Formats: sequence, C-alpha cells, structure tokens
Amino acid sequence: MRYAAALVLVVFAGGVTGADADPVAECADAISRSDWEAAVAACTKAAEQGDAMVQTALGVMYDEGQGVPENDAKAVEWYTKAAEQGHASAQYNLGVMYHDGKGVSKDDAKAVEWYTKAADQGLAAAQYNLGWMCFDGLGVPKDYAKAVEWFSKAAEQGYAKAQRDLGMMYDEGQGVPENDAKAVEWYTKAAEQGYALAQSDLGRMYADGEGVPVDYAKAIEWYVKAAEQGDAYGQRLLSFMYVTGKGVPVNEAKGLEWLMKAAEQGDAHAQYELAKVYGNGRYGVPKDKVRAFMWLSLADSLGHEDAAEARNFLGNRMRRKQIVKAEQLAREWSERYNAKHGY
Repeated sequence: MRYAAALVLVVFAGGVTGADADPVAECADAISRSDWEAAVAACTKAAEQGDAMVQTALGVMYDEGQGVPENDAKAVEWYTKAAEQGHASAQYNLGVMYHDGKGVSKDDAKAVEWYTKAADQGLAAAQYNLGWMCFDGLGVPKDYAKAVEWFSKAAEQGYAKAQRDLGMMYDEGQGVPENDAKAVEWYTKAAEQGYALAQSDLGRMYADGEGVPVDYAKAIEWYVKAAEQGDAYGQRLLSFMYVTGKGVPVNEAKGLEWLMKAAEQGDAHAQYELAKVYGNGRYGVPKDKVRAFMWLSLADSLGHEDAAEARNFLGNRMRRKQIVKAEQLAREWSERYNAKHGY
C-alpha cells in the first residue's frame, strides 16, 4: 500500500519536571523496555494529565494492541486528544484512522484535514500521504500539481517513498513537464536509501536509456538490489535481462528462476509471461497446457488485460479434465497466497 502506515514509535522529549515528571518518565522507560503492560499503566496516568506526546503513545498502543487488546476506537480517542493540542504525529495518525476507517467511519475529507495539519508542521509522512490524496482525488479534487508539491516537500526531507514517487511524476509527466533526468535524480536518491521499488525504476531507466545513457550493467546492478529484497517488479525485469542476454550472458535457467519468484508474489505480468513459457515450452520447460491455463487464470484475476483472451484461446484447445485441473491449481495457489498475506 502506498500510503504510509500509522507511526508506531513516539519519541519523548526531555525537560519534563515537577509533579508530572514521574508518570511521563515511567511511560517512556516502559516503552524503551517494550514492557507494554507497564507502559499502558504509566502512560494512562500521564495522558489523563494532558501530555500530548504520551496521549499519542497511548493511542499507538491501542492501535497496535501493545499491552492492551487492540481497540481502534480508543486509539482514535487518544489521537484526537493529542491532535487537538497540535501534536503532529497524532494528527498524522488520526488522518490514517479516518483514511482507513479504523475506529471511525471512513472519511477522506477528515483524513485530508488532519494530514494537512501535520504536513504544515513539516511531518514528511503526512506530506507524502497528502500528496497521494491529491493524486487520487480522495477528500480533495484530483490535482497532480498539488501532489508534486507535497511529494517534493517530503522528498526534500529525505523521505524515500516520496523521492521515488516524485521521480515517477517526472517520469510520467504528471503535474510537471516530463523530465527523465529529474526522474533519474529522484529515483537515485530513493534507490541509494535502499528503497526497492526505486531501485527497479532506476534500473529500467538505465536499461532504456531514459535520462541516462543506456547501461545494461548498471541496470542489472539495480535490478539485482531490488530483486534480492523481494521486489516482484525488479525480479521480472531481471528475468528479462537474463533471457535476452542484456548486460549478462544468456541464462534461461536464471531468467526462469526470477520470473517464477515474481509470479509467485502475485505479479500479473510475470504470471502472464510464465504462462507463455509453459504454453510454448520455453527455457527448458516442457509444454504444459494445464500450468499455462493456471497462470493465465491468475493473471486475469489480478487484472492483466490480455490474460482472459489468451486463457480462452488456450481453453478451446484443452480437454475438460485439463481445464478442471488447471482451475483447481489456480484456486489452491490463491488460497496459499491469501493465507500468506492475511487476505
């Protein structure tokens, strides 16, 4: 999911003195030790005294189920108390709750309201989320230029996801004139922080010679970094380099290995390509109409625009029992995938 998730950690500032010092200090100490039951007890005392930072921390505990049963409504209650005092992290977290409909009715306009309050205080995660609200037209009119504005604010603070998405805006010419060199600049900043999606994008720029001279070795370098982190897009692009021999000697076995990894992660394009491998008997794989039909069915279920037509064409050349077997394999794969990802 591209929206940044709610903050889990709250940093306690120093300088609390007097009668209020003990519960705040106890709260901070318990959190630092991950003693969540003690943290809830201490933080509740401090939160009831009106400490906004502690109220935010207590909201996170209810949000994440740390030391207490998960309770979205209680999380919203404490985030709201802190947010109304101007605490930026609480404002951001409250925006996430409204955006996701957790503990409150889903309300994109309220999410934008709270994201904006936090973003105006310079919180990069809020600026990033606000950029996507503008991009998608959620709670505000769709406005790519405003999305660029907010992505830029977060990117300039070093927020890797915003740097990558700002690169995408320059790459696609959305909200700004298309500028491949600027796209490469921002992809590079995010990629050098280890953000896998940006590494895949940067590899593609080198492979296609967009914003930089064609350099297959550099493309491979970035694809490998992304693929080894489990990025399905990078795995699929790396597969293509191996089977075409761009930047590396042709190695169909390696190409198939990376294509399979991407397909198993639910990349519809990889699934479609893998179906063609089985359908045509490529890369040392025997022809297998059942496996080809299975992968086309999965690719279609994930929205690949050509998969349904290809599956129907193949199905007209299969026996009924083969189709039944392929459909069974597709269901079993989907059940495993959904269980693994908690769907």
